[in-house]
Amino acid sequence: MNDSARMAWEKVKPMLEHAGKQSQRKPGKYIPAYQWFEYLYNELQK
Repeated sequence: MNDSARMAWEKVKPMLEHAGKQSQRKPGKYIPAYQWFEYLYNELQK
């Protein structure tokens, strides 16, 4: 499962960053559900 979560985040992150630029969100400020996904990714990296 760890590898699946990591791979999924690495594929989704560029799309979220692009969407954030389109909607004028601050860098690193994703939709709340994705903030938790990023948190999980960062914890798995430790």
